Amino acid sequence: MKRWKLIAYILLVLAQGAALAQIVHERETLLSDGTPVRLQVVPVDPRSLLSGDYVILNFNINFFPGDTLRDMAPELEVRSGQAVFVALEPRQSATLSEAAGTYFAVAVAARQADLGEARYVIRGQALNDYGKSDDYGLNLSYGIENYFVPQFAGLVIEESLARTEAEVMLGPQGDAALKRLFIDGEEVVFE
Repeated sequence: MKRWKLIAYILLVLAQGAALAQIVHERETLLSDGTPVRLQVVPVDPRSLLSGDYVILNFNINFFPGDTLRDMAPELEVRSGQAVFVALEPRQSATLSEAAGTYFAVAVAARQADLGEARYVIRGQALNDYGKSDDYGLNLSYGIENYFVPQFAGLVIEESLARTEAEVMLGPQGDAALKRLFIDGEEVVFE
């Protein structure tokens, strides 16, 4: 009986090896003897496995050039990953790139208390080190840069980013939540 089990085991291993060899042979034959065609590659919408499609937003307060920071916060020194607080005020009149009523940065500090009685404060995270003599500047992330949308709807927003505004809700400690988007003053609504 023992001999019979050994023969069955050997036959099973040989059958599995033959099946694997057949698969490899078919793939190699296809790669060497198949008919070539070219297909256009198309970009893929960003996707989150849990939340769907999204667009990446960049705000007027995500990057501060070194010369701007030296004027706005001459003593500021931060490390990558450190919290940074930005005081905001509403823009009274439109500029070439920003609408009236949108908010802009008026002060930057490593501690919220250093902003005094600022009414509108948003907390960001430094994405790079910055010191007083740094010419490059400071990149900040606020955790609101990804906006999730229904599948295939992101292209409309991406094509209109220059005319898009975001309504962001601010908490007392500077935390922020992106509430909705507007394109040319009209709320973006997905049906």
